[in-house]
Amino acid sequence: MSGHFSKPNSLTSGAGFSRLADDSSSQNRKPPEPHGSQSDPSGIRTALASAFGSYTPTAAKAYSWISGFFLCGTLLGLLGVLPVCWRYYIDLDSRLVGLHFLMFYVGMLGGHTGTRRRMQGNAGRVLTAAAAVLAFLALTGLGFALPPAPAAWRMAGLLVLGAAAGILASGVFQMVRQFQHSRPAAALVLNGAFFGMGATFVTLLVGKTYSHVTVQTQMFILAAIPLLFVIIWWWRRPPIEAFDFAPSRARIADLGSVAAVLFSLLLFFQFGTEWSLAAWLPLLLIRRLGCEPETAILLLSVYFVARIAGNFVMRYLLKRASHTKILIVSTFTAMLGYFSLTLTKSVPGAVAALIVIGAGFSPIYPLVAEKVGHRFSFHPSFYETIFLASIGGAVLAPWALGYVDYYLGLNLVMLIPAFGTLDVFILVLLIMLESKLMAEEK
Repeated sequence: MSGHFSKPNSLTSGAGFSRLADDSSSQNRKPPEPHGSQSDPSGIRTALASAFGSYTPTAAKAYSWISGFFLCGTLLGLLGVLPVCWRYYIDLDSRLVGLHFLMFYVGMLGGHTGTRRRMQGNAGRVLTAAAAVLAFLALTGLGFALPPAPAAWRMAGLLVLGAAAGILASGVFQMVRQFQHSRPAAALVLNGAFFGMGATFVTLLVGKTYSHVTVQTQMFILAAIPLLFVIIWWWRRPPIEAFDFAPSRARIADLGSVAAVLFSLLLFFQFGTEWSLAAWLPLLLIRRLGCEPETAILLLSVYFVARIAGNFVMRYLLKRASHTKILIVSTFTAMLGYFSLTLTKSVPGAVAALIVIGAGFSPIYPLVAEKVGHRFSFHPSFYETIFLASIGGAVLAPWALGYVDYYLGLNLVMLIPAFGTLDVFILVLLIMLESKLMAEEK
């Protein structure tokens, strides 16, 4: 990279993970909530109650869950905008861009696997707050490692930022485990919604400030976001329950079942497909359509908004239409969107393609949750193991697309995720078939 930073650049994207409800067991008594948590004038509890009924989380847990998934979405959303902020669209080798994505996800994988067994009681609360502080330090450090500083410094910063995201994911999963088990479909919809809201927020923040502040100032503004999570976490003080990680025959059987293997493969391809688009879209729009960097960042938010809206619309459609028909239509809709994005030569065409892709992806998680959500033993390690599979897809796909761009050309970058959507379609059909056969056996 050459030149100095006269134009502001920024980060993108979202936040959101999910949270589970409280123990219904009378033996596990809930600790008293902090003063002021009984009333919730914002109406968030009302919205959650309509989706989860008696499993609705307490106000303390709800706010911590929402902020946790929102922050996770924000951190992952940064991957799409940071290359634009650092002007990687000018002359940087696309293989090196892919390596930046890989470093973030390697850090996330390491952070999650290294802390998930320690997320219990007060230690879990401390670790989660420490992860937010670590994210603050990583983003602040990246503010001092802007080009023309060596790319290795930025990759190191992304590695630390990914570790913070992985630790945060461990804490959120620990909080939401009961909720995820009792209402899997509703939990997945809301998880994706809050995660997407975080990604949308950070994308809009960077896009709107791109032409008004320096890149370093943008980085410092983004660094302040994790500190807000620390305040919410300690103010609400959500109880983090302990659980046993010791393996049992039921848990081992869960992880080795056909449904679990198919579910893992599904998330591998689904996350890889979604985050390939989220990571590469701004660069694609700038280099192929000649978009202004600010416009390219804002168009990424269109994709996230389409995903959020599709999640809530699909929740109602699933009750009124054939699930198989919805799956077939949505899959071919997403594939059509990818092919359209590859062939389009105009910004309006790209916007239409992004809306189509976002709508096409929406039914996947709710459909799968309804089919396999209650098939497994109630244990958090199962859901976290499945999560690691999804991270694998998110690691490999954006990284591999850097080589596709370098060796085969930019036009093919969005065709690879299109075929990944076809793989997701086949896997969902297999999961539905397996679920039906198991039901008939019973």
